[in-house]
Amino acid sequence: MKTFVLALIIGIVATIGLAAPAGAQVDQCAPPGLESASALPTTLAAAATGPAADKYTTATVRPLDSVDLNALGLSQPGTLTVGTL
Repeated sequence: MKTFVLALIIGIVATIGLAAPAGAQVDQCAPPGLESASALPTTLAAAATGPAADKYTTATVRPLDSVDLNALGLSQPGTLTVGTL
């Protein structure tokens, strides 16, 4: 009985290992193309063209230098911990 079970397991493993790979489309891993390419800036200063270029920053954003860290009531000074529920 042990021999039969062992032969069955070896047969199943060999069948799975020798199975042909699933077919995939030719362009499945193709890059999006030149029209979506963008050059990386050489420095971050070159990328910072001003607040008008940033569509995610609101007009009421203050620089971090102007924030009073003591008024934030952090459990550890200078450490901001963010979590989700």
